[in-house]
Amino acid sequence: MPRILTENGSSLATLRLVALVTAVVFGLPARADLTTTTTTSAEQPGTGPVALGVVPAKATCADLAGVDLTAIGGAGSTITAAIETTTQAGIAVCAVEGTLAPAINFAMQLPTAS
Repeated sequence: MPRILTENGSSLATLRLVALVTAVVFGLPARADLTTTTTTSAEQPGTGPVALGVVPAKATCADLAGVDLTAIGGAGSTITAAIETTTQAGIAVCAVEGTLAPAINFAMQLPTAS
């Protein structure tokens, strides 16, 4: 799960950012409107958990640097860094940092492999 650091307590904007970045990385349709709730589950009634397959990334870490965050955070929202690195635990990640306007800084680490 990505580690999210926020300032100014803007959890909805952060949730929207995580949804957008995840959609870009995995090639899913991106939606800036998170007001509609859709329920999906890996568990089907009466059958227990269903094994989910690995979803390969549709974009590289470097591609994230060019993602436009204006629809989520407004003018001035940017990704300032998207760098492939390794955590202290030896896990390959894409370290993404940026700002949602006017002053919400964020950082997240997205795994680059399963």
